[in-house]
Amino acid sequence: MALLLTPPVEGTLQTWRDGILAEIPDLEIRLWPDVGDPADIHYLLIGRFDLADLPELPNLRFLMPMFAGIDHLVAHPNMPDVPIVRTGPPEGDPAMTEYAILHVLRHHRHMPDYLAQQRRREWTVIPQKLPRHQRVGFMGFGTMAEPPARTLNGLGFDVAAWVRKEREDPDIEMFCGAGALTAFLGRTDIWSVCCRSQPRQRVF
Repeated sequence: MALLLTPPVEGTLQTWRDGILAEIPDLEIRLWPDVGDPADIHYLLIGRFDLADLPELPNLRFLMPMFAGIDHLVAHPNMPDVPIVRTGPPEGDPAMTEYAILHVLRHHRHMPDYLAQQRRREWTVIPQKLPRHQRVGFMGFGTMAEPPARTLNGLGFDVAAWVRKEREDPDIEMFCGAGALTAFLGRTDIWSVCCRSQPRQRVF
C-alpha cells in the first residue's frame, strides 16, 4: 500500500515526501518516475503531470490533485476511474482566500465602474456603502469558503452562507437546504461560489 508522488506544483518531490511522512510516518511513498510495482500504488498525489504518462494502477483507490481546477483531469482520456479527493491545509488555501477577498473588495469599492470611467476620461463619485451594509454571500462553507467569509466578517461585512445540510455558526448567518436558496440569493449583493467538486472561487 503506497502513495505515488508526482512532480509538485510548488516545491520538490523530496520536500513533499518529508512533509507527508512527518504526518504519516508509516506510509510508503514512491517518487515519480520510480513507480516500482504498479499494483502497490493505492494513492496518487498529482501535480505537474500528464496523465498520458500514467501506467495502469490496478489497485488505485483515489487521486489527490495539488491544485484547484480539475477540469483537465476529468476530461483526460487516461483519467483513472477513482474518486478525486481534496488536498490542502484545514484552514484553506491562502491564495484562494486572498483572491475571494480581493474581488469582494473590488466590487464593494466599485472598481469596475471607476475603471470604465477612467477609460472614458470621466470622474463621477459613486455612493459608497459601509461594509455592514454590503451583503456578501458564499455558496458553500467548506475549506475554500470559510476563511474568506470569516475574514470579511471581521472587516465588518454582512456575510452569510448557503449550505446543503443544516448548520449553525455564531458569526455567519446560515441558509440551509434547497428551500433556503431563494432567500439567500435575495439577501446577497456580492456572491461567491465555492465548488467542492471542482474547487474554484467566483465572485459576482
